[in-house]
Amino acid sequence: MNSKRRSTLIGAVVTMPTFCDDNYNLLLDKQRKHINWLIENGMEEGNGVLLIAGGAGEGYFLNDTEWEKLVNLLPEVSQGRVPTMAGIYETSARKAAQKAKYAAKAGIDFLQVGPPHYMTPSDNNILGFYEMINDSTDIGIMAYNTPWAIPGGLDFSESVLEKLVGLENMDGIKWYCGDIKQYFATFDSFGKQINFIDNHSPNLVGMSIGMAGFVDLKCNVAPKLTLKKWDLIKRNQFEELRKLQSPLDQIDAAVQSNDMGEGPAAQLRLKSMGLNTGPCFPSQTQPSPEDFERVGQAVNDSGILEWCEWQE
Repeated sequence: MNSKRRSTLIGAVVTMPTFCDDNYNLLLDKQRKHINWLIENGMEEGNGVLLIAGGAGEGYFLNDTEWEKLVNLLPEVSQGRVPTMAGIYETSARKAAQKAKYAAKAGIDFLQVGPPHYMTPSDNNILGFYEMINDSTDIGIMAYNTPWAIPGGLDFSESVLEKLVGLENMDGIKWYCGDIKQYFATFDSFGKQINFIDNHSPNLVGMSIGMAGFVDLKCNVAPKLTLKKWDLIKRNQFEELRKLQSPLDQIDAAVQSNDMGEGPAAQLRLKSMGLNTGPCFPSQTQPSPEDFERVGQAVNDSGILEWCEWQE
């Protein structure tokens, strides 16, 4: 494990949207503007990581050409000012390894890699998948625990995690777990060996127990709010963090995304906060007018609009 590289996987992992027009053509100039805007407003090394083609960016709906364009763009624009990350979602370990090599050549610092989502999720299958990616590149990997996306809804087992943390390029775990006891117990067991990025808890409770960072969508419209949260975390001001975060959690609660994928749910939030990213990639359930009315009300009630600074 590269301790220097791992030390930069901290703070807000900002999952960026993918901008496109009504015909699903990528709007790379708008994407470039957005990346620059985030960096110029404080998202730099030490404060977080910028993630392209992640869940909110609908990375699993991009074709190879689109994915490559985005992966090339992020390091080209960031120019080393902020750590960069690219999402990989593949069932084929060979295909995932090819993408890992491409991202490394493009200058990406980290990979967010979800587990294979079709094959039987045995420990050996999951571990073999990550081992092949690890052996294909020398950039950092953040394994993504996604029980909602694999058969049986299984979390990474303890035996899998024991082996994952020993892989040379495995720097982080993006951690969600439906069992709150297991959520804490897993961090207790492995938190000193690898960076945990909180992808689960209301009020960012994972940060109060020492996790290295947290997933942040709202930074796309309110980076100074994200920096405020990170400052409170670094100063161990967790009661103040709770007061700041609790109203924001109501936005997520209002989404009610059972019939909606991660991308449409993210776009519903962002559009309700003033960031128009274009349509969701087909063929996903689109947010309804009722969804926008409900989430828009939660946005207004949360107070986040006072922090929103993005302008078209």
